[in-house]
Amino acid sequence: MSIPRFYNADLELVRQGYHVVLAPGNVYGHPSGNATIDAAYDLLTTEYGFSKKCNLASMSRETLALARWAYTHSERVDSLYIDNGVCSLKSWPGGKSVPGSDSIASGNYTLWGQVKDTFGWTSDAEALAKQEAESLIGMLAPMAAADISILMVCGDSDPAVPYEENDAIVEERYKALGGSIEVIVEKKGHSHGMKAPAPVIEFIKQNTSAGKELGAIWFIGDSITQSVADGDPTGSPRKSLYDLLMADGFDFSYTGHFTANVDGLPTTGGKPADNLYHYHSGVSGIRIGEAGGASGFAKNLVTYWNSGRLAEEKPDTILIMLGTNDVATPVGATDRLRSLVEDIYSLPDVGNPAIYLASIPPNRRNASDTAYVAAFNAEVPGIVAEFQAEGKDVHFVDQFTALDDAYASCMRRDNLHPNATGNEIIAQTWFDAISAPVYVTVTE
Repeated sequence: MSIPRFYNADLELVRQGYHVVLAPGNVYGHPSGNATIDAAYDLLTTEYGFSKKCNLASMSRETLALARWAYTHSERVDSLYIDNGVCSLKSWPGGKSVPGSDSIASGNYTLWGQVKDTFGWTSDAEALAKQEAESLIGMLAPMAAADISILMVCGDSDPAVPYEENDAIVEERYKALGGSIEVIVEKKGHSHGMKAPAPVIEFIKQNTSAGKELGAIWFIGDSITQSVADGDPTGSPRKSLYDLLMADGFDFSYTGHFTANVDGLPTTGGKPADNLYHYHSGVSGIRIGEAGGASGFAKNLVTYWNSGRLAEEKPDTILIMLGTNDVATPVGATDRLRSLVEDIYSLPDVGNPAIYLASIPPNRRNASDTAYVAAFNAEVPGIVAEFQAEGKDVHFVDQFTALDDAYASCMRRDNLHPNATGNEIIAQTWFDAISAPVYVTVTE
């Protein structure tokens, strides 16, 4: 459930494809509060394949927590939206309640005592001398250097967090550091959220760069990826994904060992290095590895690796949906899949690509085939978890469920191959996995 005062923006962001994450931090901005936000970030980026850069949002005292995290991990942040946020500990909870302070804020001396205890300060004088370095107003330099954009929404008559002691100082200092900042001052006190959140939505969209550079994408698959039996001569999962990525402003290309089934993808050059979108490694009829006398993808892996565009452009993102044809040799199919991923990581010059390992589409040709798919798919998340435990950038993608739910409209009469609608579903699922932006809010 979203923070009620933010829900207008939250819901619209979700509708536009963002993931809204509530992460608890230390409300006084102590470094110890980073641990819980770090845990959420690590879980989302490693286990679920979320973008490694996010947009942050905070209100009131929670601003101290997100400011600390953005200061510590500025390379992970695209933007910071602050709603009537505490930018100075001297202003809140200190205020004029603290002896020797020149603050005009109302203050809360009891909470000021908690701040001193949290940071280990033994006197008001020590706390006043050291508080700025632990506040947003003292943490701006690395954020500006990392090109983090800031949007602030505040009230012109806020007794708890006065504009003059918080937003105005941040704006002046951030601009002096060369940072990008916009401040919206509304006629209100210490209330939160905008009834019409369009400025917030537009700000976050304009400043979401995370995941926009996907590099070279390598499709590994069978006839479904090659799209030789979908009844769609100008379409494929690759073409539909191309359309989605282009529409959302991503920077990417495709790589692979051959160009079978262009499927309406644009021609950008005659040489492999210049032909950005035709190449892939979706091979009709292929199995994962050697089994039952049949040749598999693994046997050809090194040859593919040194052929076509793949010889010149190694992948940054690898999309694997393979295993449908192993129904003929089901024993050990997932072991072969695990071995294939290991073999990919052992290739020369492979680097550290993000690998997305998918469950396979439904197969209703007969009860035995249906059972094979269920058993195969049940094991794929475990394989992904094994690689993640080794620190590998591997993620599970559920390609089965959406196709199975829309089976009547998205599968061909052979009960094996998706049709044009199925191609779009596969592409959308890939897109959701590799493009997911993150919007993080902090709660106490």
